[in-house]
Amino acid sequence: MLVSANRSVVRRSREGFTLLEVLVVVAILVILASVAGVYAFKYLEDARIDSARSQMTIFENACKNHATKNEGVPPPTLEYLVAPQDGTKPLVDGGIGTLKCPVYGGVYNYDPANVDQYGSPDPMVTLTTPDGQTYYSTRRKGPQ
Repeated sequence: MLVSANRSVVRRSREGFTLLEVLVVVAILVILASVAGVYAFKYLEDARIDSARSQMTIFENACKNHATKNEGVPPPTLEYLVAPQDGTKPLVDGGIGTLKCPVYGGVYNYDPANVDQYGSPDPMVTLTTPDGQTYYSTRRKGPQ
């Protein structure tokens, strides 16, 4: 009987996990979460760039529409597309907030003097990020 009493004592002292085992499991979970977080933020940044590329395409199409209606003269600025000073209807809805770039710190660049291969006006909108990368709209060939 004495032996069986000792076994029950041993079983009670081995129930549960040691502090070291718990710390190892927590460390593994932290490492996995940090790796997953890095990939999640990368996908978010890619989504912002895709959104900006779509906006640039909208701006370029609106610029071409303006040039078609005004004897080949593109709008002077992107602001003119959303808030024309001559009282006409805006070519891009959403107000001045539409010109805010979804990429943190990114700036839209507008080149109204750009022409296509046939010599027709083809205003170009690009995006420059704080790290110096330039992105083009979805209708242009360039860095994807």
